[in-house]
Amino acid sequence: FPVTIDVNKKEVDILFSFKTDRCFDDDCGAMVYFAGTKLKLNLRNAGTMNCEGLFHFIFKNGTTVNYQLKKLATMKVSQIVFTDRNEKEYPVLLTPEMQDTFQRAIHCVSNEALKLL
Repeated sequence: FPVTIDVNKKEVDILFSFKTDRCFDDDCGAMVYFAGTKLKLNLRNAGTMNCEGLFHFIFKNGTTVNYQLKKLATMKVSQIVFTDRNEKEYPVLLTPEMQDTFQRAIHCVSNEALKLL
């Protein structure tokens, strides 16, 4: 599934696009699991209510990297379990190659975001 990362002076937006009509609103969440640990990160959909399968992780851009964004940038994500507004879960498993790519992209963006301030 496609992931788009956008950054500006105000925020870092990680957008997940499901190719279905899944509905997400601000009550929907995603549980992020990190490879090789029992550590989990619970994030809420920060985008608007939609039934186009769009789920946003949005982090405020500040003088330091947000704690949750820093976790995504420094630890490999093994899976993310998205929950839609009907409480149906959609697990997304990341291969080792996907884990590396995702982590590198988040790390790069989180570092570059600071330069926009």
